[in-house]
Amino acid sequence: MKSDKIHFAGIAGVIVFLFGVIGAFIVGFQGAGIILPAVHLCIGAGLVIFWFFAHGLSHWRGTSEVVRGRTARFSVNAITYITLFLGVIIAANYLATRHDKRLDLTEEGIYSIAEQSKTVIKNLQASLKVAVFKVASGPEPERIKDLLNLYKNANPSKFSFEIIDPQAKPHLVEKYGMKTGSFIYLEYGDTDPKAISRLNDFSEEALTNAIIKLRKGDEKKLYYVQGHGEPDIKSNKPGGFEEFSNAITDEHMKLEPLVLATSDKIPDDAAAIILNSPRKSFVSQEKEMLIKYVDAGGRLFIAYDPQVSNPEIKEIASHFGIILGNDIIVDMVQRLFAGPALGVQPIVPLNGTHKILERFGEGDVAIFNMTSSVRVDETNQDAKKNCQELIKTGPNSWAETNLKALLDAENPSASRDPDDITGPVSVAVVCEKSLEKAKAEGAEPSFDKVSRVVVVGDSDWFANGNITQYSARDLVLNIVNWLAGEEGGISIRPKQMRFSAAPIERSQYMLIFLGSYVIPELILLAGLYVWWRRRNGN
Repeated sequence: MKSDKIHFAGIAGVIVFLFGVIGAFIVGFQGAGIILPAVHLCIGAGLVIFWFFAHGLSHWRGTSEVVRGRTARFSVNAITYITLFLGVIIAANYLATRHDKRLDLTEEGIYSIAEQSKTVIKNLQASLKVAVFKVASGPEPERIKDLLNLYKNANPSKFSFEIIDPQAKPHLVEKYGMKTGSFIYLEYGDTDPKAISRLNDFSEEALTNAIIKLRKGDEKKLYYVQGHGEPDIKSNKPGGFEEFSNAITDEHMKLEPLVLATSDKIPDDAAAIILNSPRKSFVSQEKEMLIKYVDAGGRLFIAYDPQVSNPEIKEIASHFGIILGNDIIVDMVQRLFAGPALGVQPIVPLNGTHKILERFGEGDVAIFNMTSSVRVDETNQDAKKNCQELIKTGPNSWAETNLKALLDAENPSASRDPDDITGPVSVAVVCEKSLEKAKAEGAEPSFDKVSRVVVVGDSDWFANGNITQYSARDLVLNIVNWLAGEEGGISIRPKQMRFSAAPIERSQYMLIFLGSYVIPELILLAGLYVWWRRRNGN
């Protein structure tokens, strides 16, 4: 009787140990939930060890005979069948991995890409390579792999990707020309030179739109006006604009210098002109050249600096119905562990319905430093022109006109006066004007070109030292893309899994876990014990 109980202890130990292993897999080998499986493992191992020393050693010869007997042959056959079954399962999994086919049954299509994306990938005429660098602020590697696999499944022969750890392979950072602000590299083409783009937004919408740009072929050209003390686009100093130039290149566009004094006209291939805080005066021909270019359907981006910019910029902006104020915006800011204070670096929310802003979220902001107000001149508008204020400061701000007191080196001060513009104050204005085609007498008017102008009351918000702060980089690239006519693309609504179950508390989870884990174990042990006793005639 005693020997039978000891013998059963070995069987019970194996059962308890196996349940411990299963439980450890369920809870993931970590967290507080591992305690119960760990107890099972210890008890199971203890019972097996107890059986071995109390019964196994003393009955070793009998055990050997059993091993050589009919039971052993039956066990070998069973193990063989189990091994074959596992082999079939492994082979099936291997084939499923090599030939991945998915059927997305989720309501939101979580595990598939949009039809627009599939069409773009299926129509690739050349090889497309995507390299994603792991960054602390980026998405999880599994999410990266899952999305890129969906793209690859749409066209395995043309689409390839790799996920790179920059710490393990720093040479690839230099090889792919990755700079601050970008962690996704796209390369399209089978022959040199290849079309290249770099992104800092890992989403289906951003990837597909970047691929569409690469497929278009030739890069659009933007021209950066020089010759009047404008900041250098090749300087890597905090006040330089090398990072902005790199960001333009990442958008599959070219940024080239333009000296108006040595040019007869704006180049015909100009997608847009950038006029960034010129310090020196223009000659009349230069101003006329810019105005004539825009009036003929050109695109112009003006960034003004109230401290150093040439006031003639205001005359150019005024021609297009935009007023650059002779002021600096002051905003009430909140300081941690201190009261509110006045500041000249307003934090501006990027919300609005304009194409430039439509893809920003509720919490996206940009910081401007020493910015002037920019307003629409209501007296200089017509039916063909559409000017609107793009972004505004908070309600506690105002445009300070007493610049002498505000910029006093020893005792700067600001106070809201009746002549000041009260907040919210606009810091950027966009204008769009449709140009009428030449028409026959009596025919209805039609339009074939649209001129566009963007004026911002600050210039250093997208300099090297500031472009990576908050959403400055995205904002300036959105402005440039809109001016260059690249604001279209496709819009893909973010997909979210719809949960049909409510979250449960820890106590409820433990009850479910015990009910589906411990109780079946006890029932199994009780059943085995009853069978064991009957088998041995007890």
